[in-house]
Amino acid sequence: MAAENYREECVLLANLDNAEHLVVRLGLAYESTEYGWEGECEALGVATTADTLEEAREELMDLVLLYLNSIAEDEDLRAYLNGQGIRYDTPASQQEEQPVRLLAVAGITA
Repeated sequence: MAAENYREECVLLANLDNAEHLVVRLGLAYESTEYGWEGECEALGVATTADTLEEAREELMDLVLLYLNSIAEDEDLRAYLNGQGIRYDTPASQQEEQPVRLLAVAGITA
């Protein structure tokens, strides 16, 4: 059986301490294996495995949020993103409670 591959983009809103916001777009990749599904966000270096594609998607998005929230708490998120070559936009300010939260996930493609 041939492996199935899917890619999607998740869009996150990061709230910085100075009330500035960053919109971060990250690519997510999924691949079926003989044991289930692997999911990876290469830009952050986080990955997971799960029995189903849906479980892999949920787990990977949770990992991405946990990872970025831990960076936002411990260091300068903007400096980290710049250092990793991850691009972001700076929209008009909004007050949010969580440092980093998921805005949208777009288009699984084969």
